[in-house]
Amino acid sequence: MRAPRSEERQGFVSCKRCGTDVSISLIPFARGEAVINVTCHECGAKFEANAASAIALDGGDIVSVDASLAAARAADPQLRASAAAAEIAAEGVKLYVGGLPPRVTAAALERLFEPYGDVLDAVVVSDRDTRRSRGFGFVTLRGEGPARAAAEALNAATPFGRKMSVRPAMDRPRK
Repeated sequence: MRAPRSEERQGFVSCKRCGTDVSISLIPFARGEAVINVTCHECGAKFEANAASAIALDGGDIVSVDASLAAARAADPQLRASAAAAEIAAEGVKLYVGGLPPRVTAAALERLFEPYGDVLDAVVVSDRDTRRSRGFGFVTLRGEGPARAAAEALNAATPFGRKMSVRPAMDRPRK
């Protein structure tokens, strides 16, 4: 049996005040959100719900939200990608790495940062037209402690023959 489209994935949570079952969409959970805001239609109470407190309705069957979300992610590549991005954003600290020579790859960056903790993501930024390295990249490490240790140890280091700059990345608005 084919899984229903992710837009159809519904569930419910019990109101914290009156106990009424409140219908919710499971899409935010499928996208990686940890909690959603819910308003009870019966008593008007506003509360937060997480996936553990929700029950999923899957084609008339009552199933765990985790099982329903796994099916939704398997059926929808966009949900799978947004959930992975949300997990990295929630758990990781992104570092800017500058001063990279053109031969450095994302795999080399990952190997360089592995001794400091779990590397969730490593990217070397390249020019969109020539596809050559622009001389900088980003590494996302799990947790603030490992990221701080890596930045302190590798800033001004020369593992690739050039002095690198390593510091916490800052969000920059798109042009």
